[in-house]
Amino acid sequence: MQVCEHIQLLQSVYQESLQSIYIKSRPLRCQACPFDSTPEPNTWVHLNNILQKKENIYFCEGHLEYSDKDCTYLNLSDGVLWCRSCEARYLCNTLIQSDIFKKLSMSKSPGIRGLKNLGNTCFINSVIQSLSNCKPLKYYLIENQSSPFFKSLCEEKKLLREFINLLIEIWKVGDAIAPEDFISSVFEETQWFRRGDQADAHEFLMFFINYLNESFMAPTRESDTIIEEIFFGKMTTTFTCNKCNTITEKYEKFNDINLPITPVDIKDDNSYKAFLRNQKSNLQFYKRLVNLFKGSNVDISINDCLNAFFDSVHIKKLTELKMCDICDEKTDFIRRSFITTPPKNLAVILKRYGKYTKPKYKVRFPLYLDATEYTENHTKAFYNLYAIIDHFGVVNMGHYKCYCKNHLDDKWYCFNDNKINEVTNEFISSLQAYIGFYELTSSDFS
Repeated sequence: MQVCEHIQLLQSVYQESLQSIYIKSRPLRCQACPFDSTPEPNTWVHLNNILQKKENIYFCEGHLEYSDKDCTYLNLSDGVLWCRSCEARYLCNTLIQSDIFKKLSMSKSPGIRGLKNLGNTCFINSVIQSLSNCKPLKYYLIENQSSPFFKSLCEEKKLLREFINLLIEIWKVGDAIAPEDFISSVFEETQWFRRGDQADAHEFLMFFINYLNESFMAPTRESDTIIEEIFFGKMTTTFTCNKCNTITEKYEKFNDINLPITPVDIKDDNSYKAFLRNQKSNLQFYKRLVNLFKGSNVDISINDCLNAFFDSVHIKKLTELKMCDICDEKTDFIRRSFITTPPKNLAVILKRYGKYTKPKYKVRFPLYLDATEYTENHTKAFYNLYAIIDHFGVVNMGHYKCYCKNHLDDKWYCFNDNKINEVTNEFISSLQAYIGFYELTSSDFS
């Protein structure tokens, strides 16, 4: 088969490079489409970007950009080569295809770069690595960095500028990074954290998401910010008067769900009490929950904690009674919460810290989360786990690691500051994790 001059040139110039390039054999999603929603057969790979080890590799046919210099693409589904300059397509049975598919695991994907610990900064490193694997956030910030709006904004928001710079470096192939400029900007921006002190990863996550949201918040607030579109959902809580059955509703935005699992939290949390009462008919499951709450080493899923969080609760405690407008008095009531709009990216946090101790409960974060049961009218909502933060040690002293799924090679990696190693799905499922990050993959919400 006679190929065009551009493919011949590519083959001759990169003959040695083709022996050690990085690419994934099964088709991935187009990186230019929102939330990687491209159907599998339409995924093309940009050959020059592979050879130069750039990140922007995968495209659907609608997002292939024309260039006289970089004009060759390979279809990962059927092995068709396409030269956009000559508008010619060939079925690829050449050395190019065999070398590409033969050397799949010989080099490292972009996005696998450690962050050096600059003095008890593991809590920051773990959050940043997790957020860097949030695809819509990463793509939005990196792709818009050169726009006039971003340039103006980053002149005013130093921490935002340093975060974007750090993201760009993380998503290059290279050695571990010392994020000094970003870390310094964190300590300059807030008094919550002081250099050298140990701190909580969840507290930093809350601070940083709020900071990003406020950075993009327009004075008029006519619409949601990009941060709200990515991380925030809506939740409704209903309060039903137990005397006259009048229902009142409360609406709120949320970007994480906090699940108490320590004995102190559970003792004070009416949701768990009601959930335990409702589960007594399922004796085996009830015993598992009771043993978990007593501190026994019991294997339980995050779904069990979510069921308790969203279960109906009968509030009878005198100090918690609500005023009913119809009865014109404080009455006991039934409280129930459900998700009205699921966030595209959801953080689930376990309250692993007691007053003085950190109980070692094993609560599994599933790789796939079906949140349908927790939504309004049980509307379908399915999530995939893409990052986990784990904590080792005691309440006031310890170390954070994070585990992220790289969307380019579909593998899980442990990020222990500057050290990185690949881990299995089974290992991820066995962690006693602290924070789990989920991306919405499909739902029936409009």
